[in-house]
Amino acid sequence: VTLAFADSLSKLSMLQSITLDGCIITSDGLKAIGNLCISLKELSLSKCSGVTDEALSFLVSKHRDLRKLDITCCRKITDVSIASIANSCRSLTSLKMESCTLVSSEAYILIGQKCHYLEELDLTDNEIDDEGLESISRCLRLSSLKLGICLNITDRGVAYVGMCCSKLKELDLYRFVIQM
Repeated sequence: VTLAFADSLSKLSMLQSITLDGCIITSDGLKAIGNLCISLKELSLSKCSGVTDEALSFLVSKHRDLRKLDITCCRKITDVSIASIANSCRSLTSLKMESCTLVSSEAYILIGQKCHYLEELDLTDNEIDDEGLESISRCLRLSSLKLGICLNITDRGVAYVGMCCSKLKELDLYRFVIQM
C-alpha cells in the first residue's frame, strides 16, 4: 500500500470501509489514506507489516469518527498509537488489537478512560493486567471481550469486568490461568 495506491482510493468518495489485512504498508501510504479517504468509518490492518506509530497516529487524528479498527498483529505499534487512538477515536465501537506485543499495560488504562462506546474489544495475547481490566470495565457497552493468553490478569481483574459490564455476551479467556 503506497501513496499511489492510496491516491487511487481517493476517487471513491463514498468509501467507508477498507480491509488491508496482510498487506505491506508504507508510512506514506497509510498517511495518504488518512488524508484522502474522507468518509472512512472502518479500517482493518490485521497482520500488516509496515504500520508504524507515526503513520497510524496521523491516520486516526484525521478520522475521529472511526467506528471499527483492527490492528491485530501490527507488531511495531506501541503506547503512542494506543494513546492516539484513545484520544482521537472516542466513538470506536470495535477495537481488535491481538498480539500487539510492544503495547504496555498502561495503555489499557487510557482505553478504559476514553473509549466508552466500545462494544467489542480483542486484547488476546497482550500485556494487560488487573489495573487495565479495572479501567476497561468502564466500557459499559462491551458485549465481547477477548483476553486469551493474557498472562498478567487474575480472577480479580476478570471480576471487575463481571461487576461492571452487564451487556457482556462473550468473554474469551483462552488459556487463562487462575492466579490468586
